[in-house]
Amino acid sequence: MTARLRLLLLALLIALIPLPAAADTWHFTEVAATTGAATTFAYQFGFFGEPDMMAGGGAGGDVDGDGDVDLFVLRGDLGPARLFVNQGDGTFVDQAPAAGLDIVGGIPNGAAFADLDGDGSLDLFVGGVHGTPIRMADWRMVINWMLDVNDE
Repeated sequence: MTARLRLLLLALLIALIPLPAAADTWHFTEVAATTGAATTFAYQFGFFGEPDMMAGGGAGGDVDGDGDVDLFVLRGDLGPARLFVNQGDGTFVDQAPAAGLDIVGGIPNGAAFADLDGDGSLDLFVGGVHGTPIRMADWRMVINWMLDVNDE
């Protein structure tokens, strides 16, 4: 099959894909403030180069095993990171200080939840730029600590 024929078939395939109807348009409603998940991101001292401009980030995962998506958010140098634990009723509670994840200082960059050590529980990886240390939290230890605190 020649390259010209492949391009023609690709163009024909794209032309046959139906466009969404006007009634199918997406919309977004801002509810962060009313759910307890409002936060800010900024650099008080400005950007010092390209790595700073790309710093920050967040991750979503079910950190407490209740089936709801929880959120971890980095905030630049504006304040500590936040761990918004989903309460299952449409609200969130910041548990970063209780879990020891209220990261401050440096320029943390990028966050991801994954089972990095193969123990069956989520771990949190947080990168960094300009000498900011890379961090990893073993979620099994954090959750056990949170359960102990909640039982008191």
